[in-house]
Amino acid sequence: MNLETYTLTTIISIVCSFGFGSVVTMLASRRKNNAETRLANAETKLKEIETYSKMVGDFRNQLEFQAGILKNQAEQITLLQAKEQQYLQIIANHQVTERELRKVIEQMKGQIKTLQKQYNEQN
Repeated sequence: MNLETYTLTTIISIVCSFGFGSVVTMLASRRKNNAETRLANAETKLKEIETYSKMVGDFRNQLEFQAGILKNQAEQITLLQAKEQQYLQIIANHQVTERELRKVIEQMKGQIKTLQKQYNEQN
């Protein structure tokens, strides 16, 4: 019986050590797996943040570029409006000159008629 007890004790010890080792390994592996999963999730989130940060930076650069274009266009519009005012003033001055010249032409036509009458009367 002594041999059987030792054999049984040895078998139970081996089974228990495997069982205990398996439990310890399982717990350690579980914690390791959880840690690795959390690490993978954190790395994924970091990549997402980096991607969104890059997108925001690109949008900011594009917005600044378009703002520069709009500023340029606003300056060009201001210059063109000033030029338009100059041209409108020139047109207004030409219209005044045209009216004055039309009056002079009408006066000259009247003088021509008068001179033609005088000439016809003399001949």
